Amino acid sequence: MKVPAAGSLLAILAAIPDYRGRKGRRHSLAAMLAAIICGLLTGAKGCTAIAQWLHDQEPEFWHSIGFTRKPPTSNCFRDVLLGL
Repeated sequence: MKVPAAGSLLAILAAIPDYRGRKGRRHSLAAMLAAIICGLLTGAKGCTAIAQWLHDQEPEFWHSIGFTRKPPTSNCFRDVLLGL
C-alpha cells in the first residue's frame, strides 16, 4: 500500500485514534472513514448503501483507500458510526 501524501484526506483520517479493541480491527479506521465519506459524497444514504457502493467499486479502488482485503459489510460501517 502506498503511503498517502501529507495533508491528504487519507493522511488526516489516519491520524484519528482508533477507539476499537484489537479484535475489532480487521479493517483500518482510516479506510472505513474514507469509504463512508466517499459513499456519502456519491449519494449513498445509510450503511447498507455505503457498503453496496463500495462493493460495486473495483478492487484497485479498495486498495487505494486502504483496504487490504474484501471490503466490510454494512454492519461494520454501522458499528464504526455508532462507536464514533
